[in-house]
Amino acid sequence: MLLISFLLVAFGQASFHPAIATVAAICGYAYFWRKPRAFLVAWAFGAGVQAVQLSWFATPEYQGGFIIVAYILVCLLMGLMFAGFNHFVQSQYYKKVHGCVALAGLWVLIEWARLFIFCGYAWNPAGLALGATLYGRQLASVGGVLSLSFAVMFINLLCVRALQSKRIADIGLWLVAACVPFAFGMLRVNDTSGSVAGRALLIQSGLYPDQKFPLFLGKQSFVPLDAQWDLALKEVEKADWIVLPESAFPFGAHLGVLSQKQVDRLFIKHFGNPTINRLPVWSNLLIAKEVAQIMNAEVVLGLDDGDYNAAFHITPGGQITRWEKMRLLPIAECLPFEWLKPLAEVYGIDGEFKPGKSISVAKGQVPLAVSICYDECFSNLVRNGRVKGAKLLMNLTNDAWYPHSRLNRCQFEHGRLRSVENGIPLLRVCNTGVTAAIDCYGRTIDSLEGEQSGKLLIDVPMHEKQTFYSALGDFPLIFFSFASGITFLLRCLKKSNYATLVERYQ
Repeated sequence: MLLISFLLVAFGQASFHPAIATVAAICGYAYFWRKPRAFLVAWAFGAGVQAVQLSWFATPEYQGGFIIVAYILVCLLMGLMFAGFNHFVQSQYYKKVHGCVALAGLWVLIEWARLFIFCGYAWNPAGLALGATLYGRQLASVGGVLSLSFAVMFINLLCVRALQSKRIADIGLWLVAACVPFAFGMLRVNDTSGSVAGRALLIQSGLYPDQKFPLFLGKQSFVPLDAQWDLALKEVEKADWIVLPESAFPFGAHLGVLSQKQVDRLFIKHFGNPTINRLPVWSNLLIAKEVAQIMNAEVVLGLDDGDYNAAFHITPGGQITRWEKMRLLPIAECLPFEWLKPLAEVYGIDGEFKPGKSISVAKGQVPLAVSICYDECFSNLVRNGRVKGAKLLMNLTNDAWYPHSRLNRCQFEHGRLRSVENGIPLLRVCNTGVTAAIDCYGRTIDSLEGEQSGKLLIDVPMHEKQTFYSALGDFPLIFFSFASGITFLLRCLKKSNYATLVERYQ
């Protein structure tokens, strides 16, 4: 049973197989908890699950061997958290339904706390198993991905309770609880085909870091900037939004690196005419503004901007909205400790980014908010854009730093939940990975997967759905988890004191 439980939980994600994930969501952990487990066994179980689900992280091609050390340490830390939780999963606690509620709430608090460790650990919440199917993931509209994790743990605790008691009532309660999220999803999902649509052009460059950036001295594969723009412009056609990925081009937003002659050559080749504006030198941002003007389209792209990993929205009239990445990755983008500076050389980094402070909403054809790379894994960050009026979400990312791994699919499965939580569509654009359009229910409208260049021209239904999560965020579930835990603790203390008094009387 221990091996079955491990295989179900470890491979219980949509990036492996939705069917395995669904089974894991309703009984995967229960088989582990069917017998009391020692602390070290629980630690090994939790670390092993993370080792499988986070396997993409152990990709040293661009990060070097240190990434393997970081991978092992992260897995051990996450395993330690699971072992701590497992200490409380005892029959005297989960034999009552309110005990199952309190324990599920405790796990929610653990996952919530993980979001504040260093840059935040948002990978592989337990609820991702329930989010593997269309109907299962709809519960995220109520309490975000943490509500999926609460449901997974609550259902599994009811399952182990039923396995222990073998009573019909307990088995029935578990089966009903297991069906509720899917029944809710069936009632919630509607057809969006008749809604007003906007046309989006999503361009995936297919370039690896050594091709995109002149940072890797041992490799001769860097593609010159004018050639990179040539690859992008050949994909351009009429659309409401033309979207390119994170760090779409090297040398940042404002550095003038191409001459008027070079830019004219590009524009004549792809648009039939030279640029409207005449400048001595052109930066990436100025070229993007010219494209927006010529194509009468909104252009969104990621470009480094000084101390920030940034993204820009440009209207045909030249108005610009900027976003900065808020959750920076250690070593790659920030150095939390001085002793990490030598290790940063593995990335070819001699500086570091600053984190963004807030999210903006761009006013275009529809209000939209952009997240950059890892930011999309944080429900509360993306929700801030929705609260400020966004009706369309975009994510610009670059999974090419972990080539030939599961990262592209794994991050996609995390990101698609943001559309369900906020009730609005999502556009994702990658250098390599899963470039896709997703509707407000988390359904994939169309996608371009793999480590290749290409484009998607998609009519995106702008249907939106009001959600409890977009209105209130994580607070109700976190408050409920605290309250249920404290109430349960007081009950346990009361019973313990009563038992002590009885023992003394006898």
